[in-house]
Amino acid sequence: MSSSSTCGCCVCPRHAGQSSGGDAGLRWAEPAREYLESVVAWLGGPEAMGAGHGELEARLQVDAREQYRLLLQGHLDQRAARERRRGQVTGSDGVARPRVENGHRRGLVSVFGPVTVTRKAYRATPTRPPVDAGTAAESAGGVCCPSLILPRMASSVLPMIWV
Repeated sequence: MSSSSTCGCCVCPRHAGQSSGGDAGLRWAEPAREYLESVVAWLGGPEAMGAGHGELEARLQVDAREQYRLLLQGHLDQRAARERRRGQVTGSDGVARPRVENGHRRGLVSVFGPVTVTRKAYRATPTRPPVDAGTAAESAGGVCCPSLILPRMASSVLPMIWV
C-alpha cells in the first residue's frame, strides 16, 4: 500500500471508498479496511510503543496474514456474487449438466488462512425418479421387505423395516 498521491488501492485508510475505475466503493474490502484500522490503532497505542522490534514484527506478520485473508475472502465472495450461469455445461464423463444449484460452499486453506469458496454447482438431470419409501412400504403391506428391494444383498445385512 502506497501513500503516494497516485495510489489507487481503495483499501488503505487514505483511499477507502475511492474507486480505481471498476467498482464504486468496493464494499467487499470493508472488513479488511476495518482490520487495518484496528492494527494502526494498536500500533499507536501504549502496548505497541512498549514492545520490542521482534514482538512488533511477529504481531504485524500475523496481522498482515489476517488482513490478506480478509481481502481474499472478500474477493471470493465478490466473484461468487458476479458468477453468471453458463450456457451448456458438460462433465468430464460427457454427460450434460443442465441444472444449476446456487450457493455451494467449500472450505479452502490458503497461505493466509482458511476461506470459503461459493460457486454454482451444475448437475445432470436424474434419469429416473428416486424410490419413494412410502410407496415401497405400502406395496409390501406396510412393512418393507429387503428381499424384494435388494435381492442380491449379503445375508449379513440386517433387514430394514418401515412401518
